[in-house]
Amino acid sequence: MSAERELLLRLTESFRRQRHDFFNHLQVIRGYLQLGKVERALEYVDQVAAPGPQQEISRVTEEMLQAILLDWYFNLTARGVRVTVRVTEEFAQEPVPEWSGCAEAFYAFAGGCGEEIAGEAEEDLFTADIDLVFREGGFSCRYMLYRDGALAEEREFISG
Repeated sequence: MSAERELLLRLTESFRRQRHDFFNHLQVIRGYLQLGKVERALEYVDQVAAPGPQQEISRVTEEMLQAILLDWYFNLTARGVRVTVRVTEEFAQEPVPEWSGCAEAFYAFAGGCGEEIAGEAEEDLFTADIDLVFREGGFSCRYMLYRDGALAEEREFISG
């Protein structure tokens, strides 16, 4: 199976999970409203709608790179990892140099990060930082996984 097809199938499954989560959020809001707890419902909406990694990823203009980052994020969060994503401003403004030549390698890199997390992790046991930095002639991506606050894995991808 091609990497693009595999990515499409994985994102489709992630969409199903997100849809399920979305309806769960609606049920929580409905419950608060039925109980007359309007303030609590509004607080919950603010909590759920707060900017996060998905908004940061959506700034990336290179669509395939954005899809890979979303898949990576969904894969980690589905296993209980709290994820932080930082993307430098250039990704929102410029095409990534030589992207087509490194797309599959980056997809393999992202897929290999966090392999040691078996199944679903205990809540708040793992956190991950993903830093995407625009560089001359390409980009770099640094991945750091922490277990109970201690660095458990660190990897870096450099294109070009």
